[in-house]
Amino acid sequence: MKAKLPIIMLLATLTLGMAACSDDDTTTVCTDPALPNRCLDGTCQACCSDEHCGAEQMCRNNVCVEYCKEEEEDCSNDPGNCCLGLCCDVFTNKCLAECTADADCPALHPAVAFGADMKCDSGCCDFDNCQKDVDCPGGKVCFDGNCVTKPVCGDVDICRVLPESAVVKEGTTAQFAVTAYLKSGAVAPGMTFAWESDVPARAAVDAAGLVTGGNETGEALITARVAGCDITCTAETTNYANVASGTRVLVIDALTGAAVEGAVVEVGAEGPVNTDALGVAEFAAELSPANPAAELQFQVKVASNVGSHFIQVSALLRSAMRLSRSACLSSTRSAMACFESWAASPVGLSTWPGATMSYSPSRPIR
Repeated sequence: MKAKLPIIMLLATLTLGMAACSDDDTTTVCTDPALPNRCLDGTCQACCSDEHCGAEQMCRNNVCVEYCKEEEEDCSNDPGNCCLGLCCDVFTNKCLAECTADADCPALHPAVAFGADMKCDSGCCDFDNCQKDVDCPGGKVCFDGNCVTKPVCGDVDICRVLPESAVVKEGTTAQFAVTAYLKSGAVAPGMTFAWESDVPARAAVDAAGLVTGGNETGEALITARVAGCDITCTAETTNYANVASGTRVLVIDALTGAAVEGAVVEVGAEGPVNTDALGVAEFAAELSPANPAAELQFQVKVASNVGSHFIQVSALLRSAMRLSRSACLSSTRSAMACFESWAASPVGLSTWPGATMSYSPSRPIR
């Protein structure tokens, strides 16, 4: 038994030694007032954890320091309180590594377009801010409030005109807009465009993309070209000239503006007439001041092979008279539904193959 005693004493000593290394150990006292806390490594330090510091402090490298936000922490409510070596990033609102030079910014923000235009200011990457092009130095352009370098033709991939199609009548207008895109898919800022129409008599277009309906019925192709580049994009316009005599009925898809070809139209005793590729059916019957009490029955039927449309029907009269009428949709698949409208505002009704829309004046032209 005596031979085993030193081993037992040695185990007891090891056990006491391990306890002495615990945090806030009470068996070993740290006597230096500046280093009052004994840490897990057995050393006495100013702090071992945040609990040893004040309410607005935290323990970093065993020293109590003023509280700050660490890397990847949200700093949107306190952008000036990122820890040393970090910056509150203006793009993510997170504390990220500081930059030391402008050249650091593209690598620190690879997902930000035009990163080469950013500047390193007080450790943070950001653009020169602007409201218009003249606010930007060195020929840069103002884009989304930032001064960026205007792309060259080789950077631009495509352009796109919106809307893709429009319907106008003689003397009325439709506004088109165009945007150019970089190969990355980002918008190409600062680009200018030249506009042209292949048939100005049907649809003329000005330098701002405003199309005006001409005196010739038909389609016209509107083209926008990126200035100085061989990059173009197009949109289609359908124009309806004023009616010289009689009555023209126009049937279009109200959602897309596309003409509905093949709709069967009857006006009074005339018809039926199928709409052409422009959605037009023309009739000799006429509402005019010479015939103020005229009562014409409009009936439009979408053939079964045309497909479903939400359509508008307009009676384009020679004179600019207004006609109050009720518009009713009847079908074996639906109860009768009636709507009141003026000729100046085409009636829109949901329809499907085989549906019929009827139009009757509720009172004469006035």
